[in-house]
Amino acid sequence: MDKENNLYQRLLQYVKPYWVKLAAAMSLSLVVSLTTGAAAWLVKPVLDDIFLKKDATMLTLLPFAIIMISLLKGISIYGQSKQYAEDYLLQRSNTIVLRLATVFGCSPRMRLDLLVNDFTYQAYKNRYLVLYEPGVMRNYIHIRDVADCFIHCIENADQITDVTGPCGDTIKISMNVEGERINEAKIQVLGCPGAVASACAVVNLAKGKTLEEASQIDLDALYKELEKLPDQKVHCARLAVKTLQKALDEYAGKDRDRAANEHQGRH
Repeated sequence: MDKENNLYQRLLQYVKPYWVKLAAAMSLSLVVSLTTGAAAWLVKPVLDDIFLKKDATMLTLLPFAIIMISLLKGISIYGQSKQYAEDYLLQRSNTIVLRLATVFGCSPRMRLDLLVNDFTYQAYKNRYLVLYEPGVMRNYIHIRDVADCFIHCIENADQITDVTGPCGDTIKISMNVEGERINEAKIQVLGCPGAVASACAVVNLAKGKTLEEASQIDLDALYKELEKLPDQKVHCARLAVKTLQKALDEYAGKDRDRAANEHQGRH
């Protein structure tokens, strides 16, 4: 219980400055949810009366129903603008996008429409589960882990950089810098085991080093850390070093921009 209260308190300090915007966002989300359901509620009776009951009056109302659907369809602009905003933000070097798997966890009002909760309910009630597609995997994540993930991103990511290599592998490095020293570094890799191993090794080398020292990490240093990297995976090591150096360059650029802004502010 104490752990939960501590988690809520940590989250609350980040929410407080934006409580007005948060309340507005929740209100608009409620409007979107209601109008989405209203579209189906409006269309079904009209179509039933026209095609099943042969109601000519309802046929004359069909154009108005189409207009209403078109108006409600404008809600899809929300999804389009959300995608556009995400793409725009991802062009910046300090952006994190969290694409969550199926979130689960206990709550005062349990939702049985969520898959993992439904699985638990069916297993408890029927004593068996029906799986329709063998070999299909879906990841689940507990709500506390989601909260910890958000807090970690807020507290630790001073620089986030990703690079995609010619082979299609992508390495993303996030760094937490205190003073001139890399306090922490994390990776996210979409690629082969060689890319994962190279990324892990390069951040292990960077942790605890100053920015200047980390900038000296090259392919030879990474080879020594990896020890037995197959020759056909050399490109993975190059990608890891390139991602780290790009992260350091981008962080140095932001540091120069901050210094310039502070100088202009004083004058």
